[in-house]
Formats: sequence, structure tokens, C-alpha cells
Amino acid sequence: MSDIIGTRDQSSVRAYTQPLDIDLDANDWMYHHEGNENILFKYIGSSGGSHSMLQGQILRLQKHNVPISGASEDDGSSTSDSKMRERTLLQLYHDRSTFSHDVIGRLLGEKYILPQRLVRVSAYLISQLNAAAASQRPANRLHKQADVDQALGVLIPDMSGDGQRLSIEIKPKWGFLPTSRSVDPVKHRTCRYCMHKYLKHSADKASGFCPLDLYSGDSERVEQAVDALVANPQNNFRVFIDGNLVDSSPVQAVAHWDVFKSVLVGILVEDGVLPRLADLQRSLDRLDIEGVYPEYLAALRSGALSGAEPSIEDWVTACSTYISCEQDSVVSDKQAVLEFMLSVTLKDISMMIQIDSWPPQSLEDPKPSYSIAIVDTDAKKLSKMTMYLERDQAIVKNYLDLFPDTAQQTQCTE
Repeated sequence: MSDIIGTRDQSSVRAYTQPLDIDLDANDWMYHHEGNENILFKYIGSSGGSHSMLQGQILRLQKHNVPISGASEDDGSSTSDSKMRERTLLQLYHDRSTFSHDVIGRLLGEKYILPQRLVRVSAYLISQLNAAAASQRPANRLHKQADVDQALGVLIPDMSGDGQRLSIEIKPKWGFLPTSRSVDPVKHRTCRYCMHKYLKHSADKASGFCPLDLYSGDSERVEQAVDALVANPQNNFRVFIDGNLVDSSPVQAVAHWDVFKSVLVGILVEDGVLPRLADLQRSLDRLDIEGVYPEYLAALRSGALSGAEPSIEDWVTACSTYISCEQDSVVSDKQAVLEFMLSVTLKDISMMIQIDSWPPQSLEDPKPSYSIAIVDTDAKKLSKMTMYLERDQAIVKNYLDLFPDTAQQTQCTE
């Protein structure tokens, strides 16, 4: 496994410094994006004075369920309780940073992981941000909002760009076909995404995108994958121009789209992140959920795993053990489960590609500089193992119900 893994610099272990203590104004931030656990706000304020460090930054806040109407979010907790919550948050963010840098970064490449910095936030600021963002948020996200009780937020570089920069966000998904003999044979033919899309959408609305084309390293297949993503993005492909999300088709929105597409395909083929990502997904998930779930139950019975989520020490140790082991070596039940969970994180990351100065001065031989960042790198919840199995079974059953004959099934190719 060492051929795809860099050695770990022990001096690079990340620890959060003391949070920035700076006066934040809600008017300086605009709603940017959100996932299930976090909501992001983009800095649009002044670049002068003490706020210069906020230029080009995104503020990430944790979300929680919207309180029941009439209920107060202020529980009247004491100062000591507030300090305890802050210490808990500091530890949480330290663990997340360590996981991103010293686990995912160690596996995938430290250069792809964005730096992070803590900043103090007030309940008043968060309430204002929630109110300002309400009309811009997707309807299916409104049951949650930024938690006003969090005393800390996270600042990360804004990869959506500004000025003449153009950014692409891609969710590459699963990059391999399982080889384990313990899985349903259909998984050897049809990739997870190409089965899953029929559970989420009817056949006539299903995307033509196959992640294995994107990972293939073949220019024609990668271009085919990009075309499919553009035709039916389904939250897997987003374009930002001057830092703003493009709502229309990028074919019309991006200047000289055909030239840009060839540049994007070249980056995806030539940069090493996609083949490394696919290799990691595959080698960390040797058994598939069908094979690893019995090991999960065995680890619970033996006490190797408990009902609690793994500690950051567990993740760092699992990463080190994975790197030091030979391919296909026998590992403990706990190690097999944690490796599978690392693969789950890697299957759900997003890739941000920021291209400087588009359109370029010359369209004949455009070679703009670019940078790539891997985001959404938080550890997945071990408590969802049963859900992963049940979802997998539902995906396969639905696909086989729709396409019972092998001849009808999509033949995906790595």
C-alpha cells in the first residue's frame, strides 16, 4: 500500500491554536452553501484593518434542528457551562482537523486538504445569519439552521473563487467495482452509482453519468463523464464564476466552454488525485458492506468496538495500521470496520478545482494555473453501519427488480 501513500511528517500533526477573537458583522457574510451537518457563509465585507484576514474566507457553522415554535434556544446556562461547551467544541474541532489532515491528508495527500482556523461567534451573529439566509436556502434544508449555542465557527479558504477565477465542484463518488466473492454478482458488473441512481430517480430521469468514466484516466471517457454531469448535475457538479454559483447551464455561462472543457478534462486526467482516490476506496473496502458487516457485529460482541464513535486515536491508529500492512493481509475485525468507514468518507468527498484567470489570454494553447482541494472530509458515523447495509440491500434489490436479466444491466468498466 505504500506506493500510493506518502510518509507521515510527525511535525505536521495539527492542533487548533486559540480561536480568533474578532468582531464579526452579519452584514459582511452571505449565504453560500450547506450540507446536512454544516452551513457555509462567504465573506463579502471590507478587506481592510483587522478584517483583512477574513478576505477570501468561508465561515462554517454547525447546524441543528430548528426549535419548536415558542421554545427558546437560550437555556439560561451558567458561565461555567458555556466554558465547558467551548472546551468541548475545541476538542471536537481539534479532532476533526486531525482527522482531515493526519488521516485523510496522510492517505490522499496533504496538499489537497484546506487549512482551517477557529473564530469566536456570538448567538446574536448566528441569529442574524439564520434570518438573512432563510429565503435563499433550499426548502428541504429548512428543518435545520445554524446552532446559536455554538461559541466557535471555522474559517476555511473560499475555493469558489473571485475576480476572474472559475471554480468547479465535483462529487466523484465510487471509483471501483467490488471484487469480493461475498457480494451479489451484479456488483461486479454495475457500479454503485449506476445502481443507486435508479432508487433515487425514475429511469427516464436517471443521470447518464458513470463515475468509472471520470476515474478512467482516458480523455474520451472523462469528457463523456463531464458531459453527463453538465447535462444532469444532480448536486454532483457545480460551477462558480467570480465566486457566485452558476444557476444556468455552464455551456452558456462559461466563456469558450469547449476550450474550458478540454482544460478541465486535461486536469482530471493528468492530476494524480482521482486514481489515488479510487485506489484508496478499493483497498480500504476489500469486503464491501456485505462482508464487513459480520465483522462489525463480531467486534461489538468482543468489545473491540462499543456503541461509542471511534476516538481520533482510533482513526489515526487505523490509518497507520493500514499503511503498514501488506495488501490482502488479515486484519482484526475492528481494523476491517474502521478501514471500511475511511472508504465511506472517501466515497463522499467533494473535489474543488479552482482555475485562475479564465478566459486565458490565448485560446490556442490554454494552460491556466489551477489548484485542487478535497472537502467534506469529516469522519462518518459508525453508528450508521446498519443503515449502510440496509441501503445497500435496497439499492441492489431495486436494481434487480428493474433489470432482472444480465443483458439489461449496465456493464461498467474500470
